[in-house]
Amino acid sequence: MNEEATQLKVDGESANPIDADKDIIVWRTAMLGATMLCFFLYFVSFCFAWNPKDTDDFYKGWSALGTFIGGVLGPLVAFAAFYWLTESVKIQRVELKKAHEALMESAAAQKEQSEGSKKLVRINALSAIADLADAQLNRINQRILEIDTILEGDSKLGELSNDAYASLKSQRKTLVTQAVNFAGERERYIEEMKSLAH
Repeated sequence: MNEEATQLKVDGESANPIDADKDIIVWRTAMLGATMLCFFLYFVSFCFAWNPKDTDDFYKGWSALGTFIGGVLGPLVAFAAFYWLTESVKIQRVELKKAHEALMESAAAQKEQSEGSKKLVRINALSAIADLADAQLNRINQRILEIDTILEGDSKLGELSNDAYASLKSQRKTLVTQAVNFAGERERYIEEMKSLAH
């Protein structure tokens, strides 16, 4: 049996569709039994207790049967109709509550998914920026290596003028500063990506 169906209750009464089906069968049986009882009681009184002598009495007896059945079964049918109307309202209330809860869960899941998508977009953007910083850092490091090679070769050969040597040293210093800055930015992007991933 479905756990949700067995747990749902409205005003202390079960709103389980399986219980409702059982109740319908019980009510149908009760109404059929009441109808059969009416016919049986009238048959007993008509055949054994009352013996019509002429046809007028015979038709009056059947008329009395119709009045008796209408008088007894009419209120029973009206009560059964009212009872099942209230039961259907209870069941609809439970179903509406379940639909509302499912809608709220769906809205929460969509909100969570939206926030996750925003994080993913931010992570992808940070990853692209970190990759660009990495590429720029590689170019700067390559240029620093070129300058180091030139400076190392010059120290052996002494071909560079003092101005050219000073200019290369200044360029190298600027490139090292840029490399440190790009490395710091890259690390900040990576840290932000890690924090968003958790």
